[in-house]
Amino acid sequence: MRKIREVLRLRSQKPISSLPHWVPATTPTPKPLPPRIYPAGSMPTSMPLNTLTVSLRNHIFFSITQLNEAIAEQLQTMNTRPFKKVPSSRRELFETIDKPARKTLPKHPFQYADWKMARVNIDYHVEVDRHFYSVPYQLVREQGRIRLTSTTLEVLFKNRRVASHKRSYVPGGFTTLQAHMPKSHQRYLEWTPSRIIKWAEKSGPDTGKLVTTILENRPHREQGFSSAMGIMRLCKDYTPERVEKVCRRALAK
Repeated sequence: MRKIREVLRLRSQKPISSLPHWVPATTPTPKPLPPRIYPAGSMPTSMPLNTLTVSLRNHIFFSITQLNEAIAEQLQTMNTRPFKKVPSSRRELFETIDKPARKTLPKHPFQYADWKMARVNIDYHVEVDRHFYSVPYQLVREQGRIRLTSTTLEVLFKNRRVASHKRSYVPGGFTTLQAHMPKSHQRYLEWTPSRIIKWAEKSGPDTGKLVTTILENRPHREQGFSSAMGIMRLCKDYTPERVEKVCRRALAK
């Protein structure tokens, strides 16, 4: 037996090239290690949890308040307990390292915001949730991004904020800033109120009256352009008689 082992040892010391061509030469693969169930980073979390579970396993609590008080006492004991290999405790390390490095909380709490796209109407307003907000009149017919929070609305054009308003939940209302209004509407003379009213009267007298009422009930007539143009678009899909009948019913209400 000893002689056989010696022969095998000598053969194993020979290089692979010196072995006969029929001897299979393979490199043994190491045995894979078992997977680690818990990574090293989970130890600071699992150790306090296990300590609390063991300390309170024989206690009976009749309310969440009693449980929280018992946990607070155990945490205080755990944080002040000295380490085995370091001459300090968790509380001392927190006071000397973590606490001086803390930063102050933000002045304003985080606000969730929704984003959407909207096109500026010819009355330099964008419609968001059935409410209209003004933007600089130079952006008429441009498309911008709307940032919505529970209290504010911001309009961004080419990643630059061009308007900011307090959000309103009044359907059909207008929020307009004087600075957004043009000094002159010469660039948009084709959209004057008189021309829109004459255009509406071609469909019928009641259509013209409804458009006139819409324009007059707005703080600024230009704010009614979008609604008036919406009525006129109905003439493309329906007959003038049907549009006239609908406008008559709207005036009766």
